[in-house]
Amino acid sequence: MMEKSRSLHDVRYWLTRVVTGICTGIVLLLLINLAPLSVVAYSEIPQRSHVQGLRIPGHAVPLLEEHKPIGPTAKEQTLHLAAVLKLRDEAGLDALLAAQNNPTSPLYHHYLTTQEFNSQFAPTLASVLAVTAYLQQQGIQITSIAPNRLLIDGSATVATAEHAFAISINNYQLKARVVYAANTDPYVPDAVSGIIQTITGLNNVTLYRPTNLQRQQRPLHPYPGPNGGFTPDELRNAYDVTPLIETKMDGKGQTVGLFELDGYNPADIATYRQQFHLGLLNVSNVLVDGATNTVGPNAIEVTLDMETVSALAPGAAQKVYIGINNAAGINDTYNRIVTDNVAKVISVSWGECELASSASRLDTLNTIFKQGAAQGQTFFAASGDSGAYDCNDNGVQSLAVDSPADNPYVVGVGGPRYARIPKGRMSVKSAGVGPCSGVSFMSWVVEEAKAHTSHARTTRVASI
Repeated sequence: MMEKSRSLHDVRYWLTRVVTGICTGIVLLLLINLAPLSVVAYSEIPQRSHVQGLRIPGHAVPLLEEHKPIGPTAKEQTLHLAAVLKLRDEAGLDALLAAQNNPTSPLYHHYLTTQEFNSQFAPTLASVLAVTAYLQQQGIQITSIAPNRLLIDGSATVATAEHAFAISINNYQLKARVVYAANTDPYVPDAVSGIIQTITGLNNVTLYRPTNLQRQQRPLHPYPGPNGGFTPDELRNAYDVTPLIETKMDGKGQTVGLFELDGYNPADIATYRQQFHLGLLNVSNVLVDGATNTVGPNAIEVTLDMETVSALAPGAAQKVYIGINNAAGINDTYNRIVTDNVAKVISVSWGECELASSASRLDTLNTIFKQGAAQGQTFFAASGDSGAYDCNDNGVQSLAVDSPADNPYVVGVGGPRYARIPKGRMSVKSAGVGPCSGVSFMSWVVEEAKAHTSHARTTRVASI
């Protein structure tokens, strides 16, 4: 009887441990989905100096290759960091994407929901907990964890980041900007090296800009819209959208997503739609990482995007995603678009010279856009009006294309010329490949330049 009693006691003990473990997992999952994990403390992962590890490659910024540091970055400066986790079964995801685009496959155009994507390909909860534990143990404050568990955002001083990743961060003079960047790839211990894809925020070279030159040049001829602009009829005629509008195919029931890094004045959009009898706009804003809908120096780009969509698809709802113009903010804004998975068509009129991005940063964008593609979301991004000469260093243009238009899961478009023909119609011609060839008023038209990038080519697309 004594042995039997002891046996029952052991069973109860282990059942209690199992139930406790399950409950703990549920609580942690709720914490991840509902709040930052800065309240969770871990001590299991030893100090970096006591463990073996490796450096995660790909963090060098090509644009800084010929630049020498001008001094160390202030140790107390705050960095906005993010650990980007590797997807599960990325080979399986690539196979699925190929099947979704193969007309002979039974999976052709069978897209995933966000829940299905997370269950099949998102990083695991265990991976999130391991990386979060390491970052917190190094003194990095966790600020948010993405719903798809891909991005773990945090903040730290330069001194903390240097110690955590065994790097030095220095300042560089890049044209009129003083930027900072790490001197080498970040070091992480073996316990998390197979989980982390990259660490973003160790440089601030990334700075998106509206990818058009229109404001720098005058049109050859004024157009009949207010202040010499284009009217909705001209835009529709240029792209042969008028027959669709006449058959009531005006975008009703669809949602267009707009990636933006500045605010806009709602009164401007209301005035435009009233001027051309387009009806009231169904619009909602999504403010990411504390961004606000405050009019800034690039508000005209946001207004332009919203008015163009209003002209070509007046019945469509518009979801305006406004983020912060830094590496973490840009990633979080793209990632919010794919985790929301509400807009199936997304317009991006912002970008940067590809050489301003490290290979690891381009890989991060690639991962985010892969999820969007698997969910049936199509991103259209301006390839810029400079064609294949997208980088400008002190007035010298170099052969490079624009990110994110360079990405294979993004339709890169832009750079047309417009010619007036009788009866208020326009024709659209592709721009040449030379510097500044063609000036676009919008971001969704053809680019003729074909330059090699780290992922793909920016190719000609006759579509909007």
